[in-house]
Amino acid sequence: MKTCKQCDFPVFSHGYCKAHQFLRKDEKYLNSLNKKKKAYNIPKRKKDKKHRVDFGFKTQVQMFEYIHDSEIEKNGCLTCFVTGQPILNIEKFSSLWFCLFAHVIRKSDATYWKLNPDNIRILLPSIHTLVDNFVEDHRRDYPNVDFDKWFNLQDQMKEDYKEFKTKLLLA
Repeated sequence: MKTCKQCDFPVFSHGYCKAHQFLRKDEKYLNSLNKKKKAYNIPKRKKDKKHRVDFGFKTQVQMFEYIHDSEIEKNGCLTCFVTGQPILNIEKFSSLWFCLFAHVIRKSDATYWKLNPDNIRILLPSIHTLVDNFVEDHRRDYPNVDFDKWFNLQDQMKEDYKEFKTKLLLA
C-alpha cells in the first residue's frame, strides 16, 4: 500500500493523505481551489438604508404628547374623532392614555407615516379597539359610532400616502 509523502498514512490522491491534500501542486487541484475561492469571495450587497421621512419627532410618545397638548390647547379637552364625545380624566402616559391615539393607516401599511401627526386621530379606547378589529356586525351593535367617517378618512389617507410615496420616489 502506498503511503503519504509527508506521513505514514495511506494515500488518498496524488501521493498525499487526506490531511496533506493542501500540499498538492497539480493543475487540476489548484484550478478547483481557485473556483471555490471565486464562489466564496463574492462581495456581499449592503442593505439599503430605509429612507427616513422627518416629521419632527423621534418617537411616537413625543408625537402623542404633541397631539395631546395641541388638542387641549385648541379645544380645551380631548374629543373622540368618531363619536364626538369628550374624553375626560385619563392620566397622561398611563397605558390607557396611549390607547387614545389611533393610526388612521396602520403602521405596517404606512411605515413612512408612523410619526406623521396627520395620520393620528384621538379615539376612545373602546372605539379604537372596535375600529382596529372591525367586523360588519359592529355597525348593528354600536349604532352611535360613525364607522363610515373613519373608513372614508382611511380611504382618503391611503390615496394621500400613495401620492406622498411617489413624490418622494419611495414607491
